[in-house]
This record gives sequence, structure tokens and C-alpha cells, in this order.
Amino acid sequence: MKNPSSSMAPSAADRGGEHQNLRRMSLALDVLANAPHGLRLAEIAALTQLGKTTVHRLMTGLVDLGWVDQVEEDGSYVLGFRPLTLALAAADRYSLARLSAPRLQQIADITGDTVYLSLGSGTDAVCVARYEGDFPVKTLTLSVGARRPLGVGAGSLALLAFQDEQAVSQTLARNADARARYQISDATLHRLIAEARNRGYALNDGMLVSGMSAIGVPIRASNGRPIAAISVAAISSRLDGGRQQEVARLLQEAVDDIESRLQAVVDFSALGAD
Repeated sequence: MKNPSSSMAPSAADRGGEHQNLRRMSLALDVLANAPHGLRLAEIAALTQLGKTTVHRLMTGLVDLGWVDQVEEDGSYVLGFRPLTLALAAADRYSLARLSAPRLQQIADITGDTVYLSLGSGTDAVCVARYEGDFPVKTLTLSVGARRPLGVGAGSLALLAFQDEQAVSQTLARNADARARYQISDATLHRLIAEARNRGYALNDGMLVSGMSAIGVPIRASNGRPIAAISVAAISSRLDGGRQQEVARLLQEAVDDIESRLQAVVDFSALGAD
């Protein structure tokens, strides 16, 4: 007799179709996220390289579900507010944004420079908070919500460097294409990882933007796995010599405090992090 449960299970082909639909949805939302004034259907099709019929069907579904809004005046599409609701929830994963806010603002006030909080998301780092100091020259190289492949930038490098070797190798293999446009080779990253582990913090010394540098320190779960990072970015002359060490000390003291608070409110073993 045929097993009813097996007949209900989705086939590999069905799962492939589901994944394809999710990929198309992700592509469309990504291009809309980078177009604050909206896009017409033909523009979405061109940017995603999807057929117009497919895009029209996709947009209709996304509008119905609240992911996308359609502008009545010209029929263009803009990102809806439903992703914002999810983004706000995701941004405070483990309550990190709330727990870290006072210390990160304090670092911005003391240094006068820009402080970032980044969370690990797959093989990327996502900026979820930014605090600006009062130094006249700002280094606003990341916006809240911006993603970078792990290893690109100080906070992102801190998230990568302090993982175990197996995780580092897997990450470098999986995000190679995403890293290609930054022209940072695997050999360079392995050198930066070794240097970060030796000094205890990650350093981006003008690699992404000439004349701008940054220091990053990981925030770890109770098993030592990096789950986030905090970083300070400034013009390179402000992160030389003794000041680099001082900023690194401020970051590490903040991380120690944040990790202590984090362990008190989050049971990582229940989340499978241990």
C-alpha cells in the first residue's frame, strides 16, 4: 500500500521550483531596495534579467502580500513596508542592538568617529546600527541595512577571522563571487585573518576606501562563535600608532560588557549556538 505521507512530500522538482520562486522574489526586492524612487515593470525585468510576464506575475503577488506597493500615478513599483517590519525584528537579533547601544554611543562620543554594529547573516555581514561622532570628517562608508561579504571591511573581517578554520574555508568558497568586485584575493584575506588573530582585532587599513581605515572586534556567543562585530571607522591618520591601540581597547572593553549582558539574557544552548 502506498504511504500517504510519502505521496504528500514535495518532490525534488517541486522544491527546485519553490527555490526558483524565492530567488526571483529576492532579486526583485533587491533591485527595488536600491531604487527609492521606484521602478517600472520593464526596468525590473531588465535589472533582474527575468521575463516581463514573470515580473508582472511576481509583482502582482508581492503587491497583494504587502512586500511591494504600486504607485498609482505612473504604475511604477516601490518597496513596501512589510520588509521593514521584518528588518526591524531581525536587526535586534539576540537583543544586541538594544544591549550594545549605550556602549557604542559612548565610543562615538569619546573617539569622535563613526561606530558600526554588524550582524553575521550567512556569508555576509549586515550593518544594523551606526553611531556618528563629532569629528568634522565623517567616514560613512556603511549605511544601516548595507550588506558586505564576510572579510570585506573591518567588522566583516572580525566576524570571519575569529571563526574556526573549517568555517573560514567554507565561507571563502561560498562568497567568492560576491567578493570578486572588491578585488580582495583569498591569499590577502588569509594574511589579514592571521594578522587579526595575532593582534586580537581586525584592521582595514585603507583597503576599501583610500585614506579611510577601520578597526573591528567580534562579539561572540557563549561557545566562542562570532555572531556580530563592532567597528570604528575614521580617516587613516586617526587610526595610526597609539590611537589605534586605544580605539581597539575601547572596542574590546565594550565587547566584554556586551557579551556579559548577552549571556544573561540569551540562552544560546536553546538556540543551538553551543
